[in-house]
Amino acid sequence: MKKLIFTLCCVLSVSVTFARVRPDSVITAANAKSHTALIGTDYLVKVDVGASSFPSFAAGTNVLWNLNSLVYDNSVHPVVTRFLPDFPYNYADSEHHDFGNLQYYSKGQTLYVTQGLISSAEGIDSQALRITKSGLAPDNNEDTIIFKMQSSLYNSSYIKMPFPLVYGAAWHSDFTYVQNYTLTDTARHYKNSPGQVIIHKTEEDKAQGWGFMKIKEPDSTTSSYVEVVQVKTITYERDSFTFGATTMPDTLLTLLGLPQGNEIRTYSLNFYRVGRITPLLKLNYADSALTTLVSAYVDTLKYVPDSVRPVSVAITSIGKDITVYPNPVANHTMNIDVPQAINGNWSYDVIGISGQVLATGNLPISGGQTHAHVVLPAAVAPGSYYLHIRNDGAPVCIKTITLVN
Repeated sequence: MKKLIFTLCCVLSVSVTFARVRPDSVITAANAKSHTALIGTDYLVKVDVGASSFPSFAAGTNVLWNLNSLVYDNSVHPVVTRFLPDFPYNYADSEHHDFGNLQYYSKGQTLYVTQGLISSAEGIDSQALRITKSGLAPDNNEDTIIFKMQSSLYNSSYIKMPFPLVYGAAWHSDFTYVQNYTLTDTARHYKNSPGQVIIHKTEEDKAQGWGFMKIKEPDSTTSSYVEVVQVKTITYERDSFTFGATTMPDTLLTLLGLPQGNEIRTYSLNFYRVGRITPLLKLNYADSALTTLVSAYVDTLKYVPDSVRPVSVAITSIGKDITVYPNPVANHTMNIDVPQAINGNWSYDVIGISGQVLATGNLPISGGQTHAHVVLPAAVAPGSYYLHIRNDGAPVCIKTITLVN
């Protein structure tokens, strides 16, 4: 992924209003994360919305939100945040994009600076999406949409969180960026034909409440009350598609299932607390009145950063040197090499971009071994996936793999 060169002068355009309430309800650059050299992976655990009970989340001050009746969906473990030690960005969170009936993913490239969490670009790892729409010869393995590794610069900064974040703060982001792809369709004589997805995104955020929240943890224990700031987020996104040097023709849009100028609005409530930049609770709604809850995610309070786990002290530094090959993975067969022998129970998960765990297994890396040969289940369809590698249950690294026939 190429390095980005940019300045943060545009960051200063953020307009934030203040209404300080309590000293400990203010999130600043100094207290937003509890570890100054945090490197690792942060997870949100999905809540079973239909089986859980929720209190009212109406905006207010000094509110008690008791979530001691949560039921978790343990089959889904989406990765949300990856803390990185490298410039030009040090915080990456996953974004999912629809391309007709297909999905691809990207990673917001964000800097943790004194002004806040400011994103200036979105990165994409190489992904091959197999075309399965009717009329595009779905049995031909060459018919694909390919997003090559790229970094898409925003034309203005995306403010994910301003510092200080305090009750009454409000901020706005409006930016456009471009993602490049190629299309191969043998029936229509397209061979790596270039195109672009042009994305315009607007986001309105307001810290509309504060109070105290306690949650039922996935291990069935209940946390103590934690002070949180409630942020309402409304996001508007409009996608446009080009093919060649012009707007994508209607015939191709129909075949790919792409709505030109598709507009999407999303509504969410996020509850932030001192010590973490990932929200303690994220609620996604279907409507602007926030009456129909679609999904909910909890950032468990029992999370321990990779860098302070006893087992991870030894293995975090080697995660970047673990290799997976060949990639793309053909015939469901791949090899995993670690740079040095480290004891413990090594395992892997194959996770879809929607967060579903599709395959798990153990890696025979112990007793001086540094190589594992892995055959994935035949039920895992061709496509792009996250490969999570763990040692004694602790995250070591996350790789991106693409399965092909």
